[in-house]
Amino acid sequence: MIPCTGIASLAEWSMEFMTPSPVPLKTKGDRPGAQRWLLCLILLLPWFWLFGRSLVTNHTLAFRDAAHFHYPTFHWNTEQWHHKQIPLWNPQENLGSPIMSDLSSSLFYPPKLVFHLPLPFPRLYNWYVAMHVLLAAYGTYRLSRYWQASCWGAAFAALSFSLGGSLLSQHANVIYLISAAWLPFALHSTDQMLVHRNWKSALVLAGLLALMTLGGDPQAAYHVGLLAGLYALILTIHPQDRIRKATAARLSWFQHRFILLLMAGSATFLLAAVQILPTFQWSQQSQRNSYSQPHSLYEIPATLKHRAGSPTTGPSDLSAEQSVFKGLFTNPPVETHHRAIYHFSVGPWRFAELLWPNISGKMYPVHRRWINQLPAEG
Repeated sequence: MIPCTGIASLAEWSMEFMTPSPVPLKTKGDRPGAQRWLLCLILLLPWFWLFGRSLVTNHTLAFRDAAHFHYPTFHWNTEQWHHKQIPLWNPQENLGSPIMSDLSSSLFYPPKLVFHLPLPFPRLYNWYVAMHVLLAAYGTYRLSRYWQASCWGAAFAALSFSLGGSLLSQHANVIYLISAAWLPFALHSTDQMLVHRNWKSALVLAGLLALMTLGGDPQAAYHVGLLAGLYALILTIHPQDRIRKATAARLSWFQHRFILLLMAGSATFLLAAVQILPTFQWSQQSQRNSYSQPHSLYEIPATLKHRAGSPTTGPSDLSAEQSVFKGLFTNPPVETHHRAIYHFSVGPWRFAELLWPNISGKMYPVHRRWINQLPAEG
C-alpha cells in the first residue's frame, strides 16, 4: 500500500483486509474488458432491482417527506417553469414563502434540468432519485481506487455506501441523498487539493460544495469544510510534511493549504450565494432563531449582542454569564424549538442495531417498529 495520512490513512487501514498485497500501478492489461463489464453488472444489477420498476412506470416514491414535501414542491416548481414563470413565491407552504429562501427547493440545482425532459413528472422524479444513488456508487468507486483499493474492493465499497441503509433511506429526503452522492467526489478533491497543493482541485471542490448547497443540504458542505480544515492541520504538523519544508518554501503563496481552503470556501460562497443570502435573511424570522438563552456555542455571540441592546431591568434578571451557563447546561424552556431537538435524535440504545439491524423492528415495507412505544423514542 502507498502510505497515506489523515483521511487517506483511514481508507488504507480499512483496505488492508481486502487487499493484502500492494495494488500495482495500472497497466494496459490490468483491467480487461470482461472485468470492467462484470464490475458494472455488480453495481448496476442491485440498483436496477431496487429502482427498475419506478424508472419505467409512473409509480413514484411516496414515503414521509418524499410524498408530502419534496415531490409536491418539485412538481409545483416545474409547473411554474413550464408556464414560463420564475417560481419566486410559493403560496402552498405555510401562508406563503419565498422559494429562493428555501434551500430544500433546490431551485438552482443544475441537475434539476432533468425535470424538463418530455416524460411524466413521476417518472422524472424517480430517475432524479435513482441517478443520485448511482452517482454515489460511481463516486465511491472512484475515490476507493484513488486511495489504492483493488477493483473488487472499490466495487464492494461502492455497493456498501450507495445501497446501504443510511444512504438508500434518503430516497424519502432527497436533499440529503444529493449531498451524499457528491460527498465521495468532494473528499477526492479535498485530498488532491491538500496533498498535491493543487489550486485547480480547490476550484473543483468549490463547485462540488456549491452543488451540495444548491441541492438543499448546506450542512453537508459545512461538514466537508470542517473535515478539510482538520485534514489540512494533520498534514501540516505531520513529520513527513516537515521534511518537505525546502520544497514547501518554493511554493507560491496560493499553494499553501489554508490559502487553498480559503479559496475553496470563498468560491463556494460565490457560486451558491444566489440561494445562501436569501435563505440567511429569511431564517432570521424563523422560530429557531427566537431564544433568550444560548443553547450552543454558535448562539452565544447573538445572545450577548441582544442583551447588550436590551439591558436587564430588575434584580431577578440573570447576568450574561449566568444566562450563558443556564442555556448551555440546563433544559430549554417548554414549547421552544430547542426543547424539541431530541425528538429527532437517535437514542444510545439504538447502537444495538449495529449488531442486530432489525432488533427494533422493521420500517419497510410496513412500519413495524415496536421500539417506538418507548417514551424517549417517540
